[in-house]
Amino acid sequence: MSSYFTVPFWRAPGDPAIKTFFQTVTAAAVVGASGDYLNIGTVDWKFVLSVGLGAVFLSVGTSFSNADFVAGPTPARITILPVDPPA
Repeated sequence: MSSYFTVPFWRAPGDPAIKTFFQTVTAAAVVGASGDYLNIGTVDWKFVLSVGLGAVFLSVGTSFSNADFVAGPTPARITILPVDPPA
């Protein structure tokens, strides 16, 4: 089965994507507010959020390049064999 269709694959990109979103939004807001002084009211928030969502899209997209690495190792299958009772 392909790693793309496993729960670990879809859970793994979440944390880096969230971190990427907040880092990108913070950087874009600071750059957008820079001038004589930082004024958060002058930030174009639609632009900042669209840049953040674009970064999330790219972050998750990079997970598709190596799905087996992102999903992690496949758990070992354990086979339990029946044991005959002692005679």
